[in-house]
Amino acid sequence: MDRQQRNKLLGIASGELLVAAGIFLAVAIAGKTESSWQLGAAIVCVLLAGIFQVVRRLGPQESSGKGQGKRNGKKKRKR
Repeated sequence: MDRQQRNKLLGIASGELLVAAGIFLAVAIAGKTESSWQLGAAIVCVLLAGIFQVVRRLGPQESSGKGQGKRNGKKKRKR
């Protein structure tokens, strides 16, 4: 999977998790249930969304296969 596709999928998943967290939070506030599992589910959704964002930003980079690093194979100039 290429980097652009991975970033797009992680972004969509993160957004959907935040929407789910909002729904759980709204149900926890407006609902008249005695259990509070909705708050826990909202926290888990927010944490997973944050982890997906970290993976999206710091995930593995595509390599060119040359093994040259930042210099891209440029030779050092003699002075």
